[in-house]
Amino acid sequence: MTTLSYRMKAAAAMLFAAAMTASADEPVMTHRAVIDGIVYQLGNVPAVTVTGHEWPAGEMIERLEPLAGVKLSSFMDMPSGTEDPVIPVRSIGRNAFEGCMINELILPLCLEEISIDAFRNATINHIEFPPQLGLIRAGAFYGVKGVEWLNLPDGLRSVDSQAFAEMQDVRQITIPPYIHLALESMAGLRNLEAIRIYSKVKPPEICTGEFFYSTDSYRHPDWILYIPKGTYKDYVPDGMIAWRSLWIGRSVVEMEDSPMAETIKEAAGERLKVRLQGRSLTVEPAGGEPERVAVYDMHGRTVADRELNGAEALTLPQGIYVVKCGSETRKIAIR
Repeated sequence: MTTLSYRMKAAAAMLFAAAMTASADEPVMTHRAVIDGIVYQLGNVPAVTVTGHEWPAGEMIERLEPLAGVKLSSFMDMPSGTEDPVIPVRSIGRNAFEGCMINELILPLCLEEISIDAFRNATINHIEFPPQLGLIRAGAFYGVKGVEWLNLPDGLRSVDSQAFAEMQDVRQITIPPYIHLALESMAGLRNLEAIRIYSKVKPPEICTGEFFYSTDSYRHPDWILYIPKGTYKDYVPDGMIAWRSLWIGRSVVEMEDSPMAETIKEAAGERLKVRLQGRSLTVEPAGGEPERVAVYDMHGRTVADRELNGAEALTLPQGIYVVKCGSETRKIAIR
């Protein structure tokens, strides 16, 4: 057994007693590291939680992109010559970025959970959720300003109460299949224009009460509910009071069988390869060298903008998009 293994075993033993008194919802925190202004805590799983930042209050964060993993040596002294494993970042901690001003939020691909009030009352102009994010806890994005489009990832399984409540700028939401939406999880979205749901298996699970508005405050204006073709009776049967209350007095539109109109199925230029599968758009530099790639929606808003070293996939809702790399462009349509 390596020296590192002994050290990790000893650390786990020390954490055991503390774990007995910790909340079941949150890991025990031990060692702390600050990398590029972001605070990381090593737990006893082992896994890493992003717990906050060290930027001055009120400063605009142009691009917040926590690491997907942090080397063990960032948290503890490592004996010379021992292996230095990368510990995955699994969660964003409670109140970690509450009230922050963030232009672009890129969450790590291995992230599984966003904790209570993690971004409460923040200003965020753009969010990219990772595909395997499974849980968003109560109030995580409560009162967030700036976000117009909520594209929830396909892997998301549970959204707790008021997780996205009072987000006044949200106009469109994409809801994935196999999700549970808690009571008032999206209450008070006053400027909502459209909701898109792609589940043909069954409607997402919601509470008996409304999850889109608080009964003692504000009812939503008219918005369009987009559902898969041939599923109208599944979404609005007589017995499903909660879903029926969503569409009364509103337009319900059945989308085509495939949400992706494959304007291009696969294309490659001198600098860029693009592949489509379902709603997944994979972009890859063609020459094997890192390339700056941007994706824009039909209004010119940036959906993604980053340097790619290899293939990367994005799951996109209905709309027209342009993928750009230098002077090279690709146009796609999701219907």
